[in-house]
Amino acid sequence: MLRSHGPALAALAALLASTVPSSAQAPAVGAQCVPAVAKPEMYANCRIAMAPGGATCRCEVQPQALRQPAARLEAPRQQSSRQESVRESVRETAGIDSAPRAAVQASSEGYLSPAEIRQMYSGRTWMWSEGGGYFDPSGSFHAAVGDSATTAFLARGTWSAGPQGELCFSALWNGQIGKNDERTCFYHKAEGGRIMQRKGQTGEWYAFRSAPGKAGDEYNKLVQGNRIGTKMGDLRARLLYGVAM
Repeated sequence: MLRSHGPALAALAALLASTVPSSAQAPAVGAQCVPAVAKPEMYANCRIAMAPGGATCRCEVQPQALRQPAARLEAPRQQSSRQESVRESVRETAGIDSAPRAAVQASSEGYLSPAEIRQMYSGRTWMWSEGGGYFDPSGSFHAAVGDSATTAFLARGTWSAGPQGELCFSALWNGQIGKNDERTCFYHKAEGGRIMQRKGQTGEWYAFRSAPGKAGDEYNKLVQGNRIGTKMGDLRARLLYGVAM
């Protein structure tokens, strides 16, 4: 099949590889014919014409036949654009810095990407009722909790972000009453402009960051910088002076 892909393609004739036998029974030049192709509906005004190799079936290409592939490609681009728009809205709502587009991996389940998790937690301290945990940009994790001999613990370990919106930290928690090596994960997803969070894979989802944000949101307890250094020193001096970390 011979086609031209110029701007005036709809007006040009397509030469189809359906040579008509040059016999007495062959249709006359100018008579209507059907092209021997998989999708004859893509062509119109098909007529018998003479060519160096004999009689052939010449047709005009239907303009819409060329627009269909472009239309099929347009739908995924529009969908991708809508997904990115939603995720940009979530990042703006949460106050997260915009991640490089190449690093943001959209999820059909709404999970935040590892890049978004890292941007939300890296270099910040998650303040808890009796202490907090610091997520160092290097990947190390430090925590200090408690205010008595039985509740005070210091922790040291690592943290990471995963493809299902998970923030995980593994650390050795050490106190006067003993020590324990633990791994804890919190999962995050975007839903209706909010950031939802749950502890572990079986926990219940709750609003980590509301839309619009509320003063009581847990997200507001993520504070820039290492805010537990003083508490770690205080616990070591008062309650955990004999605990090696």
